[in-house]
Amino acid sequence: MEKKVLGWIFIPYIMVFLYWKKISIVPKVLGTFWAVYLIFFVVTNLNSYMETVHTSTIHLTDSQKKWINTDLNENTIKEELEMVTSEKEIYIDEVEVKFIEVQKDSINIHVNYIAFDETDFIETIAHTMALYSEVLFLHPKTEEVTLSGYTLLMNEEGNLAEEKVVNITWLEKTSDKLNYENFSEKVEFNYTSVFNLADSYIIHPAIFSNLKGKPGNFMFSR
Repeated sequence: MEKKVLGWIFIPYIMVFLYWKKISIVPKVLGTFWAVYLIFFVVTNLNSYMETVHTSTIHLTDSQKKWINTDLNENTIKEELEMVTSEKEIYIDEVEVKFIEVQKDSINIHVNYIAFDETDFIETIAHTMALYSEVLFLHPKTEEVTLSGYTLLMNEEGNLAEEKVVNITWLEKTSDKLNYENFSEKVEFNYTSVFNLADSYIIHPAIFSNLKGKPGNFMFSR
């Protein structure tokens, strides 16, 4: 009798299955309700535990601890990226964030950069993607980051017009593989590393065709 009581308390989803034909409608309803509630409770707390593990394995600064507990929206993301960018000694300070789209666990950042040439543009986008991903994937709610880059291109009428010329996406599983400190140094010497690791990307043909020093196996899209 005692074992049955403990079973209904701790493993009702099993007990309902075992005793379904032996119990009346009221115990069936109560047992099913308790089983669903218990499963929901376990899953919710498991997700919370996994998020804690994700961040607790990394040494966080006070500002990073504040960031991972912040709601994801355009304002909080833009504020965090501006702060981190100002602290880093890399040349992406002239990259302008146009706007940010947030859809559940997916973030799309649209940036503008007027470059010296096509290679400068793509190199800067690569550095920007690496830095932004390091920041954004630290947040436990982020599962996908996309960077969309805009610059001036000459249109058919011979006028310069702003166009989106690059799109690059990383998933959380890609970010989890990286040692960002070492990877950032690698990007200094090989900007294509950011694209080679990407889950998807596309570079405008007018930009891609004029890239200097690109490897022969580097394609304009994936």
